[in-house]
Amino acid sequence: MDGIYGTWNGQVVEIQRRTPYQGRLAIIQDGGEKPSPEWSKLEFPNRFGRTPTRHYLKVPESEVSDLHEIAATGSVPLTDSTGHDIQAHVRIIAQDQEGRLAVETMPSESRIHWDALVREYSFEEYDRSWVFGWIPEHALTDFKSERVELTA
Repeated sequence: MDGIYGTWNGQVVEIQRRTPYQGRLAIIQDGGEKPSPEWSKLEFPNRFGRTPTRHYLKVPESEVSDLHEIAATGSVPLTDSTGHDIQAHVRIIAQDQEGRLAVETMPSESRIHWDALVREYSFEEYDRSWVFGWIPEHALTDFKSERVELTA
């Protein structure tokens, strides 16, 4: 859902990062089989919200057009420890086959919201930087998906 995309060989592909390295961009495919032998493979055993397998291919920056980012966000209504209604703003990473959403808190989100997500949805904390976890699709409100044009 959330990511950086571009067009390569007539297909929309996901890009690892928005800035090229030595004139090349890495196009990626999560999961499945390698698209062809020249693709490389990485394993991320503890990766949240995506498969642990990533295939990538470094291509010349000039071969990628229509570089853009999709930012998918929403809110999760919660109750704080004093019984007040609050909303945590989250970034949507992915959706699984059961319809659950993999989400993580936005960088500026209050720790009060972290605590409520941990309490209500068993979220995990990452390096005191944010919390992440799975929520049922119906628990998300104010869904927004924005396309941001990028230049390579």
